[in-house]
Amino acid sequence: GLAFIILGENIEIQLTGALQFTDCVGGIYGGGIFIGTSIKIILVISNTCTFQNCTGSQGGGMYLSSSDIETDIQITGELSFDNCSCTDSGGGWFLSTSRLQLSFTNIIQFKDCSSENNGGGLYVSCSNEGTVRFIGQLNFENCSAIQQGGGLNIQCSTQGIINFIGLLNFDNCSAINQAGGLYMNIISGGNVTLDNKCEFHKCKSGNGGAMYL
Repeated sequence: GLAFIILGENIEIQLTGALQFTDCVGGIYGGGIFIGTSIKIILVISNTCTFQNCTGSQGGGMYLSSSDIETDIQITGELSFDNCSCTDSGGGWFLSTSRLQLSFTNIIQFKDCSSENNGGGLYVSCSNEGTVRFIGQLNFENCSAIQQGGGLNIQCSTQGIINFIGLLNFDNCSAINQAGGLYMNIISGGNVTLDNKCEFHKCKSGNGGAMYL
């Protein structure tokens, strides 16, 4: 797929055309896209980004990890993950942030995504006073995980903030262990808010068919 390994500071990357990743394989991180940085960058993805049949250990479709407080990441185009999978966490998308603020205003779709561990569709982790806001709608359809969070797995700690402002929709999602739809682990002053409607339809799990807190 596509990998960004940022070594210098004050780097700016703009991807303005539509992106499509099909049958891409990442040995460890991000079958389609890998973005990893601990220094200041500006990254803009402003058009549709589609991942189909992509696989990786963490983040079958996309892996994004950043820990610099001044980093500016803007992903404004619609994201679509179709039949992506991983062996660890984040069948569609693995997102981990520490200290910085991220906002996603776009519609994000996960369909038929799976994880052999946590977060069949999306795995999101926020810590150390970081903030992640999902303003657009998130849809999870027929996503699954072996462990926790067939659709969405949330890890929030050490004054991190994760805020869902748009609609969350889980349709026919499942997990063998906990939370067919939505799993949340909030510790050490973490804060997660669901400000809009959260819908679950035909979700199932060993514990917490729809949601596990």
